[in-house]
Amino acid sequence: MRCFIAVDLDESIRLHLKRIQYTLQERSGIKTSDAKWVRPDSIHLTIKFLGEVRDSVLPEACSVLEKSVADYSPFSIALAGIGTFGSPARIVWVGAQDHPTLIGLQKELDKGFEPLGFLPESRSFSPHLTLCRVRSRSAGLKLSNLVQEIPSPNLGLLSVDSVCLYKSELTKTGPIYTVVSKAVLSERQRGA
Repeated sequence: MRCFIAVDLDESIRLHLKRIQYTLQERSGIKTSDAKWVRPDSIHLTIKFLGEVRDSVLPEACSVLEKSVADYSPFSIALAGIGTFGSPARIVWVGAQDHPTLIGLQKELDKGFEPLGFLPESRSFSPHLTLCRVRSRSAGLKLSNLVQEIPSPNLGLLSVDSVCLYKSELTKTGPIYTVVSKAVLSERQRGA
């Protein structure tokens, strides 16, 4: 099964994201065939993409997740800004603060999952919330320009008190994400 590790969002943040998506869709006039908008209830902050995970490895993966977050206390990160990856845009996103605890947690997960055969990401970690995946060059150009014109959104703080291992099932109507394991951050300070 395809799996990834992410932070879930609360409903108020999802509502903000839905409004941003609506604004982008309305102002760009892009057809649905040219961009795949992520359903707001499916948006999450991915920390580590695992890819294919064998059923036999799943219990160990859940254990690594628990151990990786055990020494981290809950924290909050700011969600603000809008941008794109690619030129023209291939992904449109809302930014997440490069919080030192989030970066540390991502590195801890990379280190913990490596013995299971999941290599660390070769690119630097760039925390973000994906709003859409662009399918055509013309739509990418429109969205790149529009992102430069609209006011930069500020969604407030995301409280991070747990991290989830999700499985992703691809369907004709879009992916279905199911929580396989949820690891709660402790109240202890790291290194204490």
